[in-house]
Amino acid sequence: MEKFWRKLAREEYLIETAEFKAFARPQGDIKTMISKVPKLSAEEMLQCYRDTFKLNEKEKDLEDVNKAKNTLEEFAYFQKKVTSMLAKFKTLVES
Repeated sequence: MEKFWRKLAREEYLIETAEFKAFARPQGDIKTMISKVPKLSAEEMLQCYRDTFKLNEKEKDLEDVNKAKNTLEEFAYFQKKVTSMLAKFKTLVES
């Protein structure tokens, strides 16, 4: 049990939650205390994750867009080379 508490103590985002506080410092029945913890809406939970893990979807989206743009540019360059090679091959075959 001591190992569990030591590992848990390293994860600040876990020990700061209302659920953990109700569990770690119960004032009465644990089930009752945990049931009193307010339920978060999906938006509140998402915001909590964003704050805790320092997430920024906009930066990630921009990164993904740039990767896709680079891939498309590489493909367009490749396509131009292949198209010109095929045109030359076609004229060679037709002769």
